[in-house]
Amino acid sequence: TLRSAVITADGERTREQMVDDSVCDCCQTDVAVAASGPVAVYRDRTAAEIRDIYVSRFVDGAWQTGVPLHADNWKIPGCPVNGPSIVAQDDRVAVAWFTAADNKPSVRVAFSNDSAVTFGEPVEIAAGRLAGYVGLVIIGDDALAVSWVSRTESGNNALNVRDVSFAGHPGPVRQVATIQQLRVFPQLAYRDGNLVLAWTDESDDTREMRFARVPVQS
Repeated sequence: TLRSAVITADGERTREQMVDDSVCDCCQTDVAVAASGPVAVYRDRTAAEIRDIYVSRFVDGAWQTGVPLHADNWKIPGCPVNGPSIVAQDDRVAVAWFTAADNKPSVRVAFSNDSAVTFGEPVEIAAGRLAGYVGLVIIGDDALAVSWVSRTESGNNALNVRDVSFAGHPGPVRQVATIQQLRVFPQLAYRDGNLVLAWTDESDDTREMRFARVPVQS
């Protein structure tokens, strides 16, 4: 199940609620605050093992019933451990996610102009040999950056970023780093004209934290 609570400044947990009673429990969830209030995104799980991304809005003190962001119809009998990422700027909301429906791995972004009440058709950011593990960050009044992990021919992973406008126009793909670890969850932030990425990797059987700073292309 997916649940929520409000944590006060004194550390008290209040207003606990159920958001969804059947979700993909190993996939990360994410929340952003739009003009109308908090919006949660997560990977749902139906009785038929369809595990698509759902959206729930917090309205008048209660979470609304989750609805599919897009009907990928990814049927998979196990959790892919690959959650979505959401950002919001006033009424504009964007969500990035990974799917492998029909055995076609893809990273997608969908946009809303009404605080996540509705979303347009998704924009494909990457396809092919992908691992997913997406990140999403606002980098300007009309632009976002998406990060994801792809598979290399040598069997390692590659960390990539790509700009995309709120109108859905993507820029060029930029490879940031090659990663030895097979499963990795990079974190993405934006500061002073640069994307900042952090992830865990392995070197000589030792786990390391690594960072990269990538200038945003004007």
